[in-house]
Amino acid sequence: MDEDLANKIPQLLQYNPVHKKIPVLVHNCKAVAESLVIVEYIDETWKQNPILPQDPYERAIMRFRAKFGDDKVLPSIWGVFIKQGKEQEELLGQAMETLKFLEEQLEGKVLFGGEKIGLVDIALG
Repeated sequence: MDEDLANKIPQLLQYNPVHKKIPVLVHNCKAVAESLVIVEYIDETWKQNPILPQDPYERAIMRFRAKFGDDKVLPSIWGVFIKQGKEQEELLGQAMETLKFLEEQLEGKVLFGGEKIGLVDIALG
C-alpha cells in the first residue's frame, strides 16, 4: 500500500513500531522492516531467484558493500543536497570518495552481482 509520510497510518506504526517508517514488507501476516533486511528476507524466502551469491565469503562482501551504501554513500549524497557552504563542500568530497570506492568495486562489471542483479545493485538502486 502507498504511505503518506506526513500522515502515517496505524498499520505502519503497527508493522514498524521501532522506526515508524517505510519500507515494511508484510508477508504471511508478518512484518519485515528496513530495506537491507527485506532484501535478505526475499532472498531467503524465494530461493529460485537468488539475490546473494551462494559462497559465504562472496555473500559477506555483498553485505558489506550494501551496508557501506546505507551507512556512508547515501548520507553523504543526501547531505550534499540539504547542507550549504563549507559543510556541503565537505560532504561533496565524502560523496565523491565513497562513489569512487564503489566504482572500483565494480571491477569493470555492469552490475555488482556480475551477470545478474544482486543485493548491492538493489540496495544502491
